Amino acid sequence: MQDNKKCIADLHNLPKETFRKIMREVSNAKAVDYNARMGAVCPVCGAERCRVTKSSKWNRAVKGRHHRCAACGHRFKSVEAA
Repeated sequence: MQDNKKCIADLHNLPKETFRKIMREVSNAKAVDYNARMGAVCPVCGAERCRVTKSSKWNRAVKGRHHRCAACGHRFKSVEAA
């Protein structure tokens, strides 16, 4: 957890335009992979096992989940394929 806080501090120390570019790329990503064993990894700070806030039903062989990172607060979506 300590490493995540350091990473977040490093993100905020970046030049504004670089930080905005990184956040744009992360926000434009459709979803991250979800692994039943490891959970989802935050695309911003790299925190593992982010909490699931909303889960959809299986749609054929795909299930989507929405997460919120406890370390940095970023919200993102993950997908799991069967």
